[in-house]
Amino acid sequence: MNIAHLRRNMKSFVTVLILHVLVYRAPLLGADPKASQQAHRDPASTTAAPGAQRASGAPRVPDPREGAQPGPRGSAQEASAKEILEEKYTLASLVEMALKNSELVSAGKSGAEEARYLAIAAKAWPNPQGSFSWGKKTAAGLEGPLIESVLSQPFLFPGKLSLRGAISDLDAEMAGLKARQIEILLIAEVVRLAYEYAVNRQKQNFAEERRRRLDLVKSYLEGHAFVSPQKKAERRVVESRLRSLVAENLEIEAALKASLERLKLYVAWRETPHFHIEVPWFKGERPLDSEVWQTNAQEQNPEFAGQKLLVARVQKEKKLARKEAWPDFEASAFWGRETADETERKAGLGLSLPLPLFNRNRGNILSLEKKLDAQEKLLRFQNKELLSRVRSLVAQIEASRQIIRQYPLSLIADLERDLKEGDDGFRKGQMDLLLFLELDNEIAETFHRAWEVQKLMADQLAELFVLSGQNNMVAGIEGF
Repeated sequence: MNIAHLRRNMKSFVTVLILHVLVYRAPLLGADPKASQQAHRDPASTTAAPGAQRASGAPRVPDPREGAQPGPRGSAQEASAKEILEEKYTLASLVEMALKNSELVSAGKSGAEEARYLAIAAKAWPNPQGSFSWGKKTAAGLEGPLIESVLSQPFLFPGKLSLRGAISDLDAEMAGLKARQIEILLIAEVVRLAYEYAVNRQKQNFAEERRRRLDLVKSYLEGHAFVSPQKKAERRVVESRLRSLVAENLEIEAALKASLERLKLYVAWRETPHFHIEVPWFKGERPLDSEVWQTNAQEQNPEFAGQKLLVARVQKEKKLARKEAWPDFEASAFWGRETADETERKAGLGLSLPLPLFNRNRGNILSLEKKLDAQEKLLRFQNKELLSRVRSLVAQIEASRQIIRQYPLSLIADLERDLKEGDDGFRKGQMDLLLFLELDNEIAETFHRAWEVQKLMADQLAELFVLSGQNNMVAGIEGF
């Protein structure tokens, strides 16, 4: 009787033990995740203190927000140290330093000055020439001194000097346009690189925070021996996502270094551990007028203006070639004295010029006619190409503006709040891991789209200002 009673008690004890393991250790045995979540949502477990939860053996994901928090004094010291090490640059200060220190700008200005001085030299009259000779003259056995002097002045055919001066003036204008184009391209490159660096810095901060969050999830998964296929898949997904984030961080870090190295070509600065560039972000509030920008491009684009000057230069060259068929002449005055038997003096005026019998400069004239025709056709093509590029770019900027309105930077705060809520829900067992990872991925894509369109807008606006020949790019992009 006692033995039967003991057997019944042992069976009851084993049954209770098995039920206890199935309820409280379900994740370890691959039980239904919903049953595990229901167990975690039990009022007794949710209202218990954190220490009691850990004592009960329930799994817990570490919270990155927990940990040693610096006191007020430590926070103030860290903020002060960061302020000392951090070097801040605005977009305007970067452009100003680049224009001041760049060798390209200095070379362009020197080239313009060179062409200006050459234009002054081309307008000068040719210098007069003089000769003086002294010797002896022998006549009838008598000797005496012989003295001769000649003074001559070359004269160009009428119109040649003015045409040469006009051609040199056009060369000086083209050199000035080239120097101006160098400045505009430099400003556009600095603006583009500044936005590239600022956007990559935002992406780097987001990726690092995202990697830290997934590292905690991975450490939680590694601390528990999950044997179910779903849990193994979740672990593989987290590991794969972490590898992708590590690769992404490496790419962003390389892009940041590349941007800084390119900026060093133009800007002289002091690098610090906390390097920061402040740029005005776009809100998509300012649409563009295509007609206005096309007009600005036709009037101010340096390359197009240079082509118009080149056509004018070839026209002047053609006129000069026609005048080159007519020879220049030279007027001279001479004086001499001979003393042998008697003193003889001579003086007079002279005129010398080549005879254009065999060369009428016909070949050069025909060559310049063809050159003028080619440059005029090229000018018409460049006009069409410039207008087409402006219209295409304005359409692209309008599309980017609409995307910016769909992805405003104010959306970033909402994304961070959604991610925090999802993180809290996952830690409390209210959200499945795969759903949490999907939420993390969607928020990351939205984050990257919001910042990528900012960089794209900066690139497009910089190109538009280059096409329109405007160097007030820093002030011009504000308000877009």
